Amino acid sequence: MSSNSLKKEEYKKLRNLLLQLDTTSSSYWDKEIDPLGNNLKKKTVMNYNSLPRRVPRISGKELEQKIFSKSKYPYLKIEKRRLYLPPIGKGKDSEYVYTLLWDCNLKNDISKVSYRVEMYRYLGDVKNELHGFGFRFERHNSGSKHDYWHAQVTNGPKGVVLPKCPSWIPQNVPCIPTIAENSLSLL
Repeated sequence: MSSNSLKKEEYKKLRNLLLQLDTTSSSYWDKEIDPLGNNLKKKTVMNYNSLPRRVPRISGKELEQKIFSKSKYPYLKIEKRRLYLPPIGKGKDSEYVYTLLWDCNLKNDISKVSYRVEMYRYLGDVKNELHGFGFRFERHNSGSKHDYWHAQVTNGPKGVVLPKCPSWIPQNVPCIPTIAENSLSLL
């Protein structure tokens, strides 16, 4: 199988994985349960329902349109609206709402892939401050100092600091190597 065929197959699998993740996540949030079947805390549901006012959520239909556009191959990029991930955690940690952004270019032999998982939570009620924090999981193009699969702490997408996230959080170090072979195994 050619390198191009492998990239197209990876692209299709990644696209389907993202759609399944959106469908599964929406189901948990609609039922107000976590993946273990536990009822979500009222505070978690409030955070989830309030967050789209500040952090836009991508709809399932919009997600499908973006990732099934034939003109987009080999690029998959969602940067303004987020895919909301399933609720997880126990105690106060369960109050976070996790979101996902991604930027994947599978054109070259060495893919450039970046996923950003952001965590949001209101302290108190929705009139109080929204707090955010995040992680990047990525690999840069050949020739970069970061030309390997790795994870990093982040205070937000380039040039944007997440709400109430300390601006002193480093953006380039540490780069923690991950065990990944491609964009699918990184996710």
